Amino acid sequence: PSPINSTAVRVGPAPPFTLSLPALSVVEGPKGFLLGVFAKDLGSPRDLQLSPGGVLLASIPAQNRVVALPDRNNDGIADQVVDIVKDLRNPHGIAFFNGKLFIAEETSIKRYLWDESDLVATFDKELFNLPQGGNHVTRSIIFDKKGALYVSIGSSCNVCFESDDRRAAIMVSDADGNSPQVYAKGLRNTVFMAGHPQTGELWGADMGRDYLGDFTPPDEINVIKSNRDYGWPLCYGGKIHDTV
Repeated sequence: PSPINSTAVRVGPAPPFTLSLPALSVVEGPKGFLLGVFAKDLGSPRDLQLSPGGVLLASIPAQNRVVALPDRNNDGIADQVVDIVKDLRNPHGIAFFNGKLFIAEETSIKRYLWDESDLVATFDKELFNLPQGGNHVTRSIIFDKKGALYVSIGSSCNVCFESDDRRAAIMVSDADGNSPQVYAKGLRNTVFMAGHPQTGELWGADMGRDYLGDFTPPDEINVIKSNRDYGWPLCYGGKIHDTV
């Protein structure tokens, strides 16, 4: 089947009503779940996060904006597309902490005051700057339960030794952006991160280097630990030395 393009898809328990849009057959969900189109014609949405009140937000780096997709009547279809913040620079990561909205652009992390009732974000503070350009311009962010902010910054190249130690790394700061520092390195491009619900460990999906074939190297899901080096650019797939 053809891939789904430019569409946000909602997966969840089958509601007690019939969706006005046909269910998709590209992906089969567990018994009792229904897969349908939640929002479409969004361009290329990337990061998805729920606001404190349960409204879905999506970053669209190619359009330099972050949008909200409210579903006020809870029918499984977004009522509208609301521009939350526009004229950004490759916005990607979205996170909420203490009721405030954080957006990771290519070159900085910014904090916004969040109005849940009117779906309005008001600029509050720029936390700190990030390196720009290179092969990877998306920045992912996540908070742990103690309020530490983690940001992933991809490499500037396919395989190289970086002159900026913030590249191919995950940085950490407090919620105000104080004292940002490298938390872990050797991570070519950890595009998305998640916290383990029981242990609180930070997990990250890392994209391996290119041009070695369709199946080499394997991409990784890593448990990210402080002061660890995950191997790039010297090795991949665990302990396989990269000789190219």
